[in-house]
Amino acid sequence: LLQLSSNTEDERNFLFQTDYVYPIGDKSKVEGGMRVALRTVNNNFQVQQNDNGTFDVLPGFDDELLYTEDIYAAYLIGAHEFGAFSTQVGLRAELSDITASLLKSEQSNDQDYLNLFPSASLAYKFSTTKQLQVSYSRRLSRPYFRRLLPFSNFNNPRNINTGNPNLRPEFTDAFEMGFLQYLTNGSLLSSVYYRRTTGVIE
Repeated sequence: LLQLSSNTEDERNFLFQTDYVYPIGDKSKVEGGMRVALRTVNNNFQVQQNDNGTFDVLPGFDDELLYTEDIYAAYLIGAHEFGAFSTQVGLRAELSDITASLLKSEQSNDQDYLNLFPSASLAYKFSTTKQLQVSYSRRLSRPYFRRLLPFSNFNNPRNINTGNPNLRPEFTDAFEMGFLQYLTNGSLLSSVYYRRTTGVIE
């Protein structure tokens, strides 16, 4: 078989971010901010096969993907020191609006979800050189864009890769405890952690 495969792609990104820190005395502060990340990807894919001297498009291997990923996030953090203790508590809200559309076959997959991500940390100073830290955070990891492509990446009839536009992000809850010691020429951090991930991307 004589086949021709073409795959062209262009991507546009827009990012806006602002942060603000407001100190309250010498021991406390409030921090807040927002972030807007807009991404648009166009991916054109086509496979042609030579039959009787002419190249014809293979059915199912000719489409145009329009992928939009709009992420809106805002966060608020409060920190305070009292005696040998210092603490920080925060919350981030993230709204995701993701659409993968096949323009020629008129198929579309939309994902809209709002998630909250809390975080907290507590530190205790035994001395000016020794400190114990405990923290918790919740995180999100989205599937890589190419894992969402619903049509094939065609190298040859035996190597065809397809994505799954229904993939959802995975979430991780991370707990960590560490001991920090400052040395004359540096510092040493020893830590143990536990991470639990749900909705693992496969």
